[in-house]
Parts: sequence; C-alpha cells; structure tokens
Amino acid sequence: MGKQISAVLIDTSAYDNRQCDFSGFTSVMIPTFLTLLENNRIPVLGHPILSNEVRKHIKGSQILERVQELNKSIKHCKGVMSSFGISPEDLLDQMDICRVEKTLLDAYEEFGRRFIMLPYVDAQEIFEDYFNTNPPFSENGKKKSEFPDAFVLKGLLRYCEEHTDAQILVVSNDSDWKSTLDTSPQINLVDTLKDALVFLWPQLSDKTEFVAQLWSAIIPEIMVEIGSAAEREAFSLDGIDELEDIEVSNIRATSMISDMTPLEITEDSALIHITAALSVDGVAEYFDESRSYWDKEDHIYYFKAYSRMTFKDASAEVECEVRLGFPPDGSMKPVEIKDVNIINKWDICIDVSDAETEEEDITDYGEDDWYEEQAMHHSAK
Repeated sequence: MGKQISAVLIDTSAYDNRQCDFSGFTSVMIPTFLTLLENNRIPVLGHPILSNEVRKHIKGSQILERVQELNKSIKHCKGVMSSFGISPEDLLDQMDICRVEKTLLDAYEEFGRRFIMLPYVDAQEIFEDYFNTNPPFSENGKKKSEFPDAFVLKGLLRYCEEHTDAQILVVSNDSDWKSTLDTSPQINLVDTLKDALVFLWPQLSDKTEFVAQLWSAIIPEIMVEIGSAAEREAFSLDGIDELEDIEVSNIRATSMISDMTPLEITEDSALIHITAALSVDGVAEYFDESRSYWDKEDHIYYFKAYSRMTFKDASAEVECEVRLGFPPDGSMKPVEIKDVNIINKWDICIDVSDAETEEEDITDYGEDDWYEEQAMHHSAK
C-alpha cells in the first residue's frame, strides 16, 4: 500500500468537471466520493473562499442550464403532452430551476458542514507573494483568480506546517495550484475525482481485488450491455454542424479505454465507472458547406448542397456507470449486471475519420434551376 492520506482538499475545478452534481442527478461520483471519505474517516479540508466559489459554480452549473432547456421544451410541447394525458404542469413543477438549485446547494452544505476549515492567513503574506511573483502569482496571470487561490493555498501550507506528519491529497487540474504545491513532500496532487478514487481505493476498502475479479469475469457481457444501452442514446457526427438526419446500426462496445473505477460497494453490489470505445455503422444526411455557394455581399447561401454519408466501423466513446450484483457471502457466482447507465453530457459523437465511408449527393436543387435563379437575381439588381 502507498502513502496513507490524512486529509483531502478538493478544488472547484474538480467539482466543475462533474457539473457540481452533489445530489447525483447525472452521476454519483461527487456524493459517492465524499461519502467514502466520511465512512473511512478521512477528513475533507475546506476554506471559506472555496465554499463561496462552489456555491457560485453550482448556480451556474451545466445541470441548471440543461434544466432550463428542458423547461423550454416542455412548454413548447404542452399541447402534445396534454393530448397523451401527460401533465406538463407537474413536470415543470418537478423541474423547477429554483428547486433543483436548492437541492444541489443543500447537498453541498450537508457535506460541507463536516469539512475542516483551513485558517485564514495574514493578507501581508499574500501581498508579499504577489510583489515577489511567488506562486500562484505569475507575470502574466489573472490576478482576479490568483488572489483567492493564494489565500486557500497559503492556508493549506500553514496546515501542513502545523501537522508535519500529514499527507494531503489535493484534487485540482489548476496549473496555479500545481505550481504552488508540487514541491511540498506532504502534498499528493491528482487532476480529477476519478483519479483521487484510484489513488485512495486501497486505503478505503479491502474489497478492491474482489470487485476487480468480478469485473474481469464478466467483461464480455458488460460490453454487450453497453452496446445495447448506446442504442437508446442520441448521436452526432464529429465536424458536422448542420446534421439533417442520422441513423445508426450495429453498435458494438469494443474495448475499455479506461480502467474500471469502483464508485460504491455494498454487501451485494458494486457501482463501477468506465469509459468504453464503440464501433458504429450508419447513415447520415447533412448540409455540405464545401459544395454550397455563399454570397459574401448578401450574406446568404444562394445554393445549399446536401450529402448522404454511409459509414462503417466509425468510432465513439462513452462514459458508463455499471452496477453489478453478487452474493453477500463473497462468492464469485452468480454475478448479475443490474444496470448500465451511459452518462455522456450530450449526444454521443461519432468520429468517421478512420471509418469506411461512401458519400453521395442528395441535393434536391437542380443545376438549371439554380442558374435561372441567379440570372433573375442579378438582373433585378
């Protein structure tokens, strides 16, 4: 086993990477990680400045943006929903933006009340670092963000001075944090919460090897289930902004891009996070800008061309959460795949750069008609 971590400090960037989802709406990563730390008596360090930043980022999180978009769609489809006996008012009430925001904030405050707050340091120390261009300050840095970071990081280093035997795990992909902390022998830096779980897992539980063995024994079945789950998702085509239509078929999960990360283990189940590679066949119809005519003077397309692309063995990536069920007595069998959830933020993006492709012109606009229209347009001028 590696270093025994005494406490963890999580930067706002790590929460942003998971949409500040403290309630587990889209992914259970944040609440699971914080709960694992609590259950294993590993304290989380905090700072009043960090707390205010997290609250601000929750209010601007992608989750709330998506709720707003969903509310717009519900209002737009009120008539259709009512005709099918679905109450749009009930849905709008459940998806009320203020309610969702409060749920996220309340979940953060519940976790945060158990954080150990780092000390505020004298502002004179911060200004000395500023004038001497000591990290996190730099010649070309953004002072607005550097000053809050400086107070948090100086507080962390003061904590290390007062706890000389402590080993702190810091979760941040902020370059200013790294430049400030990477010389401290008491600081262990990782970029993401997922990386932090991997770092801490041997210390958190003795079931790691057990879950890994279960996982390896059922990988082929998991790949099949991931492919099936992907069939229910929406797709986009990389590099194509105006996609008219896309139909996918023969979706296969071919491999795991990342190692499996256990998010939760109970007596009879385990929740695992992975990133999987997909192979996809299909047909896409799209606006072909390269063959269209744009008038720079009038700023309109006089002629819009469309293409149909047939592709085979195109590639895509998906983040997944897989829940396995197993007997509570520690035996290996039977193992059951209880659920596979794809947690991509948006549509699954298909990359056709290495795929077999065939393209055909499906433009409905005949060449003679176009020339005739151009002649009429220029004669009118």
